[in-house]
Amino acid sequence: MGIGLWQLIIMSILFLLPIFIYRPVAEKAGFPGWWAVTMAIPVVNIAVVWAFAFMEWPVEREAGALEAPGGGARPEDEG
Repeated sequence: MGIGLWQLIIMSILFLLPIFIYRPVAEKAGFPGWWAVTMAIPVVNIAVVWAFAFMEWPVEREAGALEAPGGGARPEDEG
């Protein structure tokens, strides 16, 4: 008894699926796409989701800088 070819294929898909799903999410949040690899590592994925939930995302930081007085105003936008 061992691992059959179909079992190996299914295990590979289940390992790679989170990477393909979370890569665009990480990139939209402003993080590098390689952060998605951590979602395929057991226990580490829980810590990464926890961190994503409570840390300030780079996208939020950029939006805050644009909303600050004079932060994102360009002369061509004013008039």
